[in-house]
Parts: sequence; C-alpha cells; structure tokens
Amino acid sequence: MTTYAGAADVIPGDLDGVDRATGTISMAADGAASRSAELRTAVDSTEDFWASPSGTAYRIAARKQIRTTGMLVGPLDTASRAFGTLARELRGARSTVDRALAGSVALGMGPSDLVSNPWAVTSFLLANPQHAPTVAGLLGDVAGARISAGAAHTAFVAALTGVRDGLDGADERLLGSRRGPDERVTIVIVAVVTVLAGCTALFGGDRGAEQRFARPGQPQTSPSGTFVAQADLGPEPNGVQTWVVVITERDGREVFRDSEAYSSRHGVGITWRAGTDELWVLSSDVGTSSVRRGADGNWSKEYPRPGHYEQDVPAEIRELAGR
Repeated sequence: MTTYAGAADVIPGDLDGVDRATGTISMAADGAASRSAELRTAVDSTEDFWASPSGTAYRIAARKQIRTTGMLVGPLDTASRAFGTLARELRGARSTVDRALAGSVALGMGPSDLVSNPWAVTSFLLANPQHAPTVAGLLGDVAGARISAGAAHTAFVAALTGVRDGLDGADERLLGSRRGPDERVTIVIVAVVTVLAGCTALFGGDRGAEQRFARPGQPQTSPSGTFVAQADLGPEPNGVQTWVVVITERDGREVFRDSEAYSSRHGVGITWRAGTDELWVLSSDVGTSSVRRGADGNWSKEYPRPGHYEQDVPAEIRELAGR
C-alpha cells in the first residue's frame, strides 16, 4: 500500500501559492480603492476652476471610472479573505495530522502507518491493546482534519463562485454604457474574472462536478452530515495506483470498506447522491455501483441490473457518468 510522506500528503495543497495569491489580490483591492480615491479628489478639485464643456466631459468620464473601479474593491477583498482563510484552515488541518503522526510514532508505530497502513495499525493494537484508546483518538483527529480540509475547500470554492458571479454582473452592467476609460476598466474586470476562474479550477473546480467527488485527502460528508466518504490509497499492481472506497462515521469509525480497488488511471468518481446518504462509485473499468445502508444498519454495494441501467441509476448520476 502506498505510504504518505507526511501531513502534506494527507492534506494536499500549495499553501505558499495560496499565500502569494492572497497578497496579490489584496494589493489589487487596495490599488482599486486608491485609484478611486485619487480620481474623486481630482474631480472635486476641478469644480471651481474648470467650468468649460471639456471640464464637464472630463468629470463625467472620471465619475464613471470611479464607479466602475469601485466595483472591484468589494469582490477583490472577498477573494483575498477567501484565499487567506483557505491557507489558515489547511495549515491547521496539517498541524493536526502532524501531531497525530507524532503521537503514533511515540507509541512505537511506523512514521506513516497511522494514515496509510491499516494492517500495521491492527498488528500494533493486537500486540499493544492498552494503546487502543489512544490510537482511536489519533485516528479520529486525522479523520477530523480531513473533514475540515474538505469543508475549507468547499467554502473557498463557494466564496470565489460568489465573487465571480458578482464581477460577471458588474461587467454586464458596464458593457451597455461604457465609454472611453470605462472600456479599459471593464477589460480589467474580465481579466480578474478569468484569473479567479482559473484559481477556482486549481483549488477545487466546479462545485457541481469536481468538488463533489471524494479523493485521497479530500473526503466528502454525506448530505445528512452523519457519514464521510473517502478514497484510501490501495495496492499498486504493476505500478498502477488504485483507490479503495471507505465510509466512516464523523468520529472516524469505519462502517464500510469496498473489496474492490479502483484504478485511478482509468478514472473513478466517488460521490454522494444529492439529498440522500447514498454513495455512488463511477468507474470506467469496473462500472457504476451504489453503496447503501440497509434497514439493519449495514452498508452494502450493488450494481445496476443488466438491461436496467436507466431505471436503476438516477439521472444525476448518469449525467456525471456521461451516460
């Protein structure tokens, strides 16, 4: 089974890059606010001595630019805070995993056994049953950190989606009446939207698609908030990475572990169905399957009946699977 090198593998992300983005966008927000203030001062100072038609035309154009530049300040400030919050939350999650790993090593476990080698953890507990409560607590800490990181990514994407939508709306309002300097400002707005869209794709993607899927280091909480789906790294036959589908309760207690290891090379999607605690696994080489909790509380996996794909697979899942 693949081993993690450390907390950065359990909680992935380029945090230095996030910090740089935070600073860059914050500077852009400050620059927009400063530019608006400078223009406002310049316009006010011309009222008394420049009363000609050209002066009036200048003030009209300048006030338009003040208005359009001012539209950037709020969205850019929101984006800057979103980046900063993401970096802070992910660092906190990594620190939690670091402490858990250090605690497991202090007990006598391998450097990354706690997060990547359940068999080693089981063997350790069989030999040292007195440490079971401590190990359970450490596993709970890791599960909690993963959940927190997933929630941070979701909140980040939601914030940037709001920023993008706000800037799109501002751009639409300006396109119908731009003149002269306003055109340049509108181009700036479009450029900012493009950058933010790229950042959204980099750090989480479309909330309706990529962000909903569980991946190694990116668990997804069920609609009820009771269960968590995650993808554990499985064996690597012939060097091909595989994922194993796992469902836990929020405290980390495992309630389902798939017997199948899915090849990440061929593509695999692990997602909850909207509005219900029903997990779906979309694999291009194994097929589509669902994992449901029965009346007895146990979870089990089943495949669509032959010839009944459309009846057995909800339209939402069929669309994700491209069928």
